[in-house]
Amino acid sequence: MTSTADSTIVVAEGTFEEHVRELVNYLARGLAEDARPAYFRPFQESFEGTDAEGEIGNDRKRKSLILVLGAVKSLGEGTDREIDGFFNLLYYRVFSLFTDDVTQKAQLTPLIHTITNSPDHTAVKYRILANLFNGLPRTSPLRLQVYNALLTVASSQDDVEVLSIRKSEVEQWLQEWEVPQHEKSVLLKRISEAFAKSNQLTKSYEYLQLYTKSLPLSSHEATSAALNTIALALRLPSILDFDSVFHLESIQSIKHHPLLSLVRTLVSGNFKDFKSWMSSHGDVLGHFKLEKAALEHKMRLLALAGLGTHHVGSLVPYATIASALHIDVKDVETWVIDGMRANLIGGKLSQTSQTLHVTRATYQAFKPTDWKYLQERLIGWKTDLLGVLDVVTAARQTKPAPHNHKNRAANGGASIEADQAAAVAA
Repeated sequence: MTSTADSTIVVAEGTFEEHVRELVNYLARGLAEDARPAYFRPFQESFEGTDAEGEIGNDRKRKSLILVLGAVKSLGEGTDREIDGFFNLLYYRVFSLFTDDVTQKAQLTPLIHTITNSPDHTAVKYRILANLFNGLPRTSPLRLQVYNALLTVASSQDDVEVLSIRKSEVEQWLQEWEVPQHEKSVLLKRISEAFAKSNQLTKSYEYLQLYTKSLPLSSHEATSAALNTIALALRLPSILDFDSVFHLESIQSIKHHPLLSLVRTLVSGNFKDFKSWMSSHGDVLGHFKLEKAALEHKMRLLALAGLGTHHVGSLVPYATIASALHIDVKDVETWVIDGMRANLIGGKLSQTSQTLHVTRATYQAFKPTDWKYLQERLIGWKTDLLGVLDVVTAARQTKPAPHNHKNRAANGGASIEADQAAAVAA
């Protein structure tokens, strides 16, 4: 709905006076006939007085247009197409007479408020606000205000998808807009809340992370946002990689918080530690709307991934998996399949031998012991490759030299011809 490039609002040709009359005629719809002369009078008087060349000066034009802007109290009584045309013409005249950010903001802010709060015509409101957004220069601070208005309309209809919000675009806009940092943070928070309201929690989580990163580290809001980000990551079944959480700078302000220790426990893949945390901090769950069963499910998947990282290329007995996940052996295959679907582990199950052959596994955190394990595997692979190289080298040295047919043809041509003659005779 919004454009990534600067746009130009195109309107029909006409003089300023003709355009103002067209705008006022639209605004006067619905008035009784006897009330129309009094309504038109202030606008007509604003045209009185011209410069030496008989033209209306810009100062007078601005005063006349301000009268028109002040008379806009709703979207007006027109078809969707007429509403579009009215506001496009109004934008065109505002941009031509008020050319700096300060005066544009002064004239357009009340208009944006009127559009946003007008009842009905939701689709038209999207269009005329999007036209205004696209008509403003990319660096204009007013773009933030217009986008907030679009977000208000979309959120009120639980229809945030209509804005086609893309994270890359939002990040680019925030770099371009010349507005205070706290206003940018507010927008990110509002986008996150709009997605949460429409139950699109994964997208809400993406913008909640951006919001948290945008806040000053020393602020109370940064601490609160960091906790809310972690809580949402824990609530979302699809979030099994907490690396982005640990990279939040504001994490330092909550490094001793029970919620962060829960994340560390999950990443460690140790179910025993998880049970210990639950027994000590179970009251934290209710405060952050966390469910014990959902956390246990996530813990078991991460425990499976952790177990797999130490057995890549090996067979793991079902009993070992059951012990690590604190489940019955009969449930092992179900959990392994869930782990494969979550892309945490790969391998092949064998019901006959009751083993899992692990082909790959996802590391949640790389600890010193993991580096040591990786070093041992690399040394093992190196040894195996050197062994293969020795075998190939030995095979090349013992292989007999191939027959040289050219030499045979040169030195034993008569023998070859005799053999061919015998073959033909036969």
